[in-house]
Amino acid sequence: MLFYRSALDLSRRRNDIFAHLAAAFRIGAATAHRYVTEVIALLADQAPALREATRIAQRKVYAILDGTLAPIDRLSGSNDRLYYSGKHYRHGVNIQFLTGPHGELIWASPVLPGSYMI
Repeated sequence: MLFYRSALDLSRRRNDIFAHLAAAFRIGAATAHRYVTEVIALLADQAPALREATRIAQRKVYAILDGTLAPIDRLSGSNDRLYYSGKHYRHGVNIQFLTGPHGELIWASPVLPGSYMI
């Protein structure tokens, strides 16, 4: 379990690729990818749906909706423009977050194309 926590923490904070995570923990890149993917799936299963998150947010004094662009490599083909953010001048995926007044995470959106605006 320690690896799972460390891998998720490292990969998200430093935007490491799986090869770097694998080298840091002396495991294969495929194993690092699998571990991080499993942790993300476990967390996603426990996350509330948007309707439930809205109910939770209504019980708070106020809620904060914010988003970020997570950088990705450029795609080939017709989907390339969909993931390009003109605001950030790069390709990425857009993730929206709903938090409570003290920063507690209430909801996170599915990954959206970088050009997507809510």
